[in-house]
Amino acid sequence: MSKKLNNENIHFFMFFANNAEEEKHAYNKLIFVEKVTKIILHNLKTNDDRIKLLTKNKINFVTWGRTKELKNYSWVDLDNQGSIELIMQHLVEKNHKNICYVNIAENYNFAYQRKQGYLNSLKKFNIKYNNKYYITIKNEEPTKSENLIKKLLIKNKQITAIICSTEYTAVGAIKACNELNKKIGKDISIVTFDGPVVERIATPALTAIGHPREQLGIKAVEMLLSMDGNNYKHQHFLAKPHLIDRGTIHKVSK
Repeated sequence: MSKKLNNENIHFFMFFANNAEEEKHAYNKLIFVEKVTKIILHNLKTNDDRIKLLTKNKINFVTWGRTKELKNYSWVDLDNQGSIELIMQHLVEKNHKNICYVNIAENYNFAYQRKQGYLNSLKKFNIKYNNKYYITIKNEEPTKSENLIKKLLIKNKQITAIICSTEYTAVGAIKACNELNKKIGKDISIVTFDGPVVERIATPALTAIGHPREQLGIKAVEMLLSMDGNNYKHQHFLAKPHLIDRGTIHKVSK
């Protein structure tokens, strides 16, 4: 699609790739066939080859998310580590100590950052890390998440809270708790990151971490449009989290 901004025709492209090879082909097409000069990258890996590709071909870009290496590119991002630390603070205030964390593959940098927030919080609150309470789910399909989380809860009945790194994992957690007749917000707590799934579709709607996503999008586009060749300074914007209480975190009796 195309849109006119400031008397300039801007063309927008969006694509989806099923695997790394498809993604590589799509970026080559954007650069060499469509002659795209400005790109917003999403779902950053901890080490992301797309940054090298775009830099090499002198494409202006902004990333939604960050890699481990934060130099020499512009980015907007959620405060992933701070978000988990905020969740953990709230759970500990409600007397939770047996806290399970369900993550996705840590080659995505946001997942790595969120894990660091979990580990840092355990250390801060003098809670011993239990590797049985930390699981990684490679496929975000809710049915697979449900089965893994159900097995986890059966084997570790002392767990009182589940932090889910993504919305779809949270849907799996809801199903698992329903299957085990655990009442969410009373017998067990579930908290995740906010979005349309947990806000409008999931039952119950879950307590979640919210971020100003619209502001992030606006910032990313503003940064991108301000770039003129190589004559610009790299910019960064980190969105601060806030907790949206929907009643799915309960207080544990001491």
